[in-house]
Amino acid sequence: MKNKILEVKNLFCGYNKKQKVLERLSFSIYEGEFIGLVGPNASGKTTFLKTILGIIKPLKGKIIKNRNLKFGYVPQIFTINETYPFSVYEILSFAFLKNFKLNLEIEDKQKIDDIIEKFNIKDLKFELYRNLSGGLKQKVLILRSLLKQPDILILDEPTNDLDLFNTKMVLEFIKNIKQDKNFAVIFASHNLETVLNYVDRLFLVYNGAIDIIDEVEDIDFLRKKISEVFKVDIKIHKIEDWKFIKV
Repeated sequence: MKNKILEVKNLFCGYNKKQKVLERLSFSIYEGEFIGLVGPNASGKTTFLKTILGIIKPLKGKIIKNRNLKFGYVPQIFTINETYPFSVYEILSFAFLKNFKLNLEIEDKQKIDDIIEKFNIKDLKFELYRNLSGGLKQKVLILRSLLKQPDILILDEPTNDLDLFNTKMVLEFIKNIKQDKNFAVIFASHNLETVLNYVDRLFLVYNGAIDIIDEVEDIDFLRKKISEVFKVDIKIHKIEDWKFIKV
């Protein structure tokens, strides 16, 4: 049985009592699992993630974390001023910023070199970040978050502006590093079909609640549940291990 690393009890998320975004959330997150957080734009996905991270305080309820639980976070909008000629190495080094100051220790430099070597991006080490494709930029930002050695990696719409090729590249990359490092992943997206093909569980965000689907390989159950939650009749076809959704 996998270890429970975070538990949520009767959680209410929002910005004040008059602006409740999500209500009555209760669930657990386990070591090494891949969770897809899926819902329409403005459904509350980012608010939920920021509440789990502690950026926004819960309106009500409890978030119980394992001692020393560490998060990695790639926000929906991560702005790097591309006027400045930052190299990939420099972007990775920002993981060790403290109080807006960067003083790399020998062990920090070693961690950066190790992750560059392990994930085979030596040829990008001194490449300008601004010259990379969208997919490679996201790959670098994910690696930057991994330098914190997280127990839970949270990704907020990391493939939002990517084409299909780069979307699949990023998801395959996340899947592979998760298997290697055994951390949990929460991947937020509005693209249900793409996420469905990579995750262990689905968290469907709709109408102020989260409906959890634990059985993503049970096609009939999955179809019924998604249709019920989103109030639309869908069909799911599986061809060579890839699930296609048709409305």
